[in-house]
Amino acid sequence: MEHDFLGEKEISNDCYYGVQTLRAKENFDITGIPLSSQPVFIKAFAFVKKCAALANRDCGILSEERTNAICFAADKLIAGGYTNQFVSDLIQGGAGTSCNMNVNEVIANIGLEHMGFAKGQYEHLHPNNHVNCSQSTNDAYPTAFRLALYLKIKDFTKALEALRQSFFNKGQEFDGVLKMGRTQLQDAVPMTLGQEFNAFATTIGEDILRLHEAQKLLLEINMGATAIGTGVNAPEGYAEKCVAYMNDLSGIPVVLAHDLIEATYDTGAYVQLSGTMKRSAVKLSKICNDLRLLQWSTLWIQRNQPAAHATGFFHYARQGEPRYSGSHEPNLLLCNWRRPDRNHGSRGRTVATECNGTRNWFCPVYFA
Repeated sequence: MEHDFLGEKEISNDCYYGVQTLRAKENFDITGIPLSSQPVFIKAFAFVKKCAALANRDCGILSEERTNAICFAADKLIAGGYTNQFVSDLIQGGAGTSCNMNVNEVIANIGLEHMGFAKGQYEHLHPNNHVNCSQSTNDAYPTAFRLALYLKIKDFTKALEALRQSFFNKGQEFDGVLKMGRTQLQDAVPMTLGQEFNAFATTIGEDILRLHEAQKLLLEINMGATAIGTGVNAPEGYAEKCVAYMNDLSGIPVVLAHDLIEATYDTGAYVQLSGTMKRSAVKLSKICNDLRLLQWSTLWIQRNQPAAHATGFFHYARQGEPRYSGSHEPNLLLCNWRRPDRNHGSRGRTVATECNGTRNWFCPVYFA
């Protein structure tokens, strides 16, 4: 049984969260997506609480025993434990207070057991007075959020780099494969398939650079700002010590914001990152659509080149006849290819009947 200003609530002995988290679960059941769905966010929050405890100890306001208990619990969360105890909805009122209290209560109760006490005996290790010491949701939450985003982008850019390298390798492999380039989705002039795949690699590489630029903006944190940026209730030197521990323990090169008041309300880094992610998504969507168009693309294949499996329509471009003014086409075989399924044969016959131009002739075939 736990109590707050609203009264008492019964908490199961299996739960490591407390009354604040339970009330948040009841009051802010908005998306149905719990904090546990974002383990990287929990990990980031654990780093924040551990570094804050160490900084508070160094400032002389937290005992060694309580500091060790908080660090023990935080390390358990960093290692991926107790994820199912984070039941607060990701979207809630109070600018993240419910998530912050969920973390505070879980760390407090893990720490209490480590100290030899029962869960809920907060006089020995309190979620607010000790785990949240010298902190506010307004600095702890955005700091954890920035750490989590930094780690997320790191994973995303790693995946993009693997994709970029794959496109580059295919560009090398397809260097000798000729095809028609397109403008406004219409056949234009020849290019190689390798050139197209190299372009895919280049555009992804540019987005990786832009994401790294946006990622750097997340390194400025407002830890120590407390409620509004004035640092009220935080001891002198706490912010600097906390940031130093965070650099050392998380491996993320965070820096303390020069103006904590501005940093507490500023969301410019998130706006920048959002726009960069949208840019990346649009480019990836464009590449996907280009790959889909290749299924129906016009291929230029030299007559003596081994043919690939396809069903399509061929016409022979007469050598020396210009398709565009001032240009001459080589003696190439032109093919609009499709997947060889049962329906394409009938489509081929229809198109062959309709396409009876004076300069080129078509015939549907299945070749191997």
